[in-house]
Amino acid sequence: MHTDQLPKWSTEQFFKETRWRSAGQGANFAIATASLGYPTQLVSNIGSDQISARIEAELRRVELLNLRFLQRAEGVTGFTVSVVRSDGERLFLTFLGHQNTFSMKRHEKRIVQSLERNDIIHISGYYMLPNLRDELPPLLHQFKAKGVRISFDPGWPPLGFSKSERKNLNAILPYVDYFEPNETELQAMTGRGTISSAVKAIRRVYFGVIALKRGMRGSIIFSESKTLVTRAFKIRALDSTGAGDVFDAAFLTGVIKSAALSTCAKRGNAAAAILMSNVNSGSSRYPTEASVSNFLEKFATSTG
Repeated sequence: MHTDQLPKWSTEQFFKETRWRSAGQGANFAIATASLGYPTQLVSNIGSDQISARIEAELRRVELLNLRFLQRAEGVTGFTVSVVRSDGERLFLTFLGHQNTFSMKRHEKRIVQSLERNDIIHISGYYMLPNLRDELPPLLHQFKAKGVRISFDPGWPPLGFSKSERKNLNAILPYVDYFEPNETELQAMTGRGTISSAVKAIRRVYFGVIALKRGMRGSIIFSESKTLVTRAFKIRALDSTGAGDVFDAAFLTGVIKSAALSTCAKRGNAAAAILMSNVNSGSSRYPTEASVSNFLEKFATSTG
């Protein structure tokens, strides 16, 4: 929903525009990587109501998306209300619903057996899946033993980054190869007010690649030896829902292609820009490899 002013308590406000998106963080990422041409397995769950049937039908129409690890849970489908300001800033209100019951245990052995060396496992929606708090650390140990690369986009914990939440995060990060928080998340989880001080603080426990998302200001990549600032493309943003997940998808598929980190960042920014300027529904909203390449070529031509 789009509005520049929230109503006061006990009052009501009408929205001029609203859109339905039937995918969460993990599904957004999975649809995006599949749309970019990369076979993807989605490990998630859905509820048992009419909304979940619609979600499943949309997911099954996505080519290259494997749903053998999709679980069906008894109960109401969870959802998030995203309120978007005209400048692109957002807030989220979430009902977890079926996500409260998600567990990796049901498919744990099969998931581990399906992995091949140098595969990438991307973890997102972490704070919407409460059971992962206990299940994930030992699973990460198994994943690393298989020689896979791990990517982690943390999201925002419902009670903020408390001391216990930071401790929990610090137990996960040593297993992670690619870490994709946004600017607000990184500063909150470290308790620092600037990007440089936040990166310095997180480096006490994490030594992999940080792909820091900054919305309309682009992204910054921090590797062991380099800091790469990549500006966002100037577009008219119509709907930013899922832009961070699509950035992750394009960035990591660049990693799969063994592209330079600077190229991966440009791919991420381009894919996010394409998504934000597209108000289509379903998988047609997501960028393809061809559309990302054409976008980057067009931008290079128009600017140089």
